[in-house]
Amino acid sequence: MVLALALLLAASPSTPGSHEDAVREIEAARQRAAQAKIGEFTAYVEQHPEDAVAAVERCKLLRVTVDRDDDEDAAPPDCLKELAEKHPRSPAAILYRLGFLGRDAAATLARDSLDDPRIVWSDKEKAALHASLARNEKGLAASRHARTAMELDGSLDLTREIAAELFAAGRRSEGILALSAHPEGPPWLALAKVRMLVGQKAYARAFWLFETVKGRVPLEPRLHAEMLAGVGKLAEAAKLYEGQRGLQREEALNRLLPLYVSLGDRDSALRTYDELRTLGFKNDPLALRRLQLFRKFPRARFKARDFGGVLLLLCALLGVALVPGLFLIPLHYFSLWRRLRGPPLLETRRSERWGFRHVWIAGS
Repeated sequence: MVLALALLLAASPSTPGSHEDAVREIEAARQRAAQAKIGEFTAYVEQHPEDAVAAVERCKLLRVTVDRDDDEDAAPPDCLKELAEKHPRSPAAILYRLGFLGRDAAATLARDSLDDPRIVWSDKEKAALHASLARNEKGLAASRHARTAMELDGSLDLTREIAAELFAAGRRSEGILALSAHPEGPPWLALAKVRMLVGQKAYARAFWLFETVKGRVPLEPRLHAEMLAGVGKLAEAAKLYEGQRGLQREEALNRLLPLYVSLGDRDSALRTYDELRTLGFKNDPLALRRLQLFRKFPRARFKARDFGGVLLLLCALLGVALVPGLFLIPLHYFSLWRRLRGPPLLETRRSERWGFRHVWIAGS
């Protein structure tokens, strides 16, 4: 009687820590149910050893139900080994194994399987095989497999692989067109295309594609701001750049400064420039950006450190102007030495000839 009462109190929600007992009970029930299902699948596979689809489904079940300390997305190695040994020519088993192999191993298995005349592929299975090759190979070969896969299965979208080869070949317009061919795909795929388009500075097309998935998936603030600036939404881009902190702050400031200059926001531009200079002298060593601000905002006052950059710029210009002398001065004295050693030259009008001074000025 006392034991029953104690168990009842332990199970009561009003008992502190009772949720932990409930969690353990739920987990134990889940484990029992999982083991029961695994047993059913295992028994079926043992009774039907020729059924490759059942063997693959058992591997999938093991992957999501068996607790492992390593990568949760990895398949049990024994299961993959059994598929390779017992079903080496099963399309279902081959396609499943491809997802757990490295790039080179997956490409080798896919090519060997495609060349094996004893394996009978459906169009959908062959499309999946070509899709694997498109993802694991590079260049023209990847693009060729991607096109073949899309021809065999119209539901596949491998335009990223096709566009990557076109961009690498310098065919930028065709690559942008390829990425725009299937805007109705899943949001994660559309977002990957947006990243590629921003990387190619196709901001208008990237903005159009991003609008189709806006609100469903987030885009990195840096890329989002770059895209908005590229389509002329400068104020929105500046707002996103302002929100970036940490390691990306310096890059954000470098992009913010020309935005505020274009917007004509003097105070924000000067504040951004000051913050950029506090991060290091390297951000404007020759005061070129400060002179750009002076050109846009003539009434903006210079600070003492700004004059240091201007002075360094003047020294750099003077150094550039003196560089031709490194070659002309020795040449001048060499020609003078030869003239003194030779017969006297006829006088020529100074205006009718070029001297070393003119060459120096032109060189500078």
